[in-house]
Amino acid sequence: MNKMTNMNFIFLALPFIFGFQEKSSPLQIFKKYITGDFDNKRQIEEEIKQGKQIHPYAVHINRLADKKIKNKPKRKGFWLIEESYYTYPDGKSKINHHLFFFEALGTASVTLYAYDLPKSLPMAKLVNTNMDLVIDFNDLKISSLFKPASYQFDGKKTFTINAPDIVTG
Repeated sequence: MNKMTNMNFIFLALPFIFGFQEKSSPLQIFKKYITGDFDNKRQIEEEIKQGKQIHPYAVHINRLADKKIKNKPKRKGFWLIEESYYTYPDGKSKINHHLFFFEALGTASVTLYAYDLPKSLPMAKLVNTNMDLVIDFNDLKISSLFKPASYQFDGKKTFTINAPDIVTG
């Protein structure tokens, strides 16, 4: 009996020993793509090299925020805080932070929903390093300006966005 238990353990461990793992879902893959620190430094360097900077230098700091949202309904997805910092060619700067929810829909689609911040929460406090930040889901509403966007996964490594009118107003 002991031999059978050991054999079962070895059989169950084989995928981990040989590096075989369950295929990641489109939501898991998208989460890996969207979280992290991003900027457009190469774009700006190229614009300057071409003689004119057109776009602002942008830095985006994207972190999971599931633990910062209380009373949230059970949905297959994840919350993310996107901190965005812009420096324009004239030297002016702007911050623009967002609270997003990414939801798995179907077998190959992820939908992004932007949420308006509660009036009691200034944008400057919506930062990933704010360890005291807790947002009650009941105080949130889907943004009327930032329309939901659908990302279609090709089954390999690419997502294509379907958002013909992503920002309105």
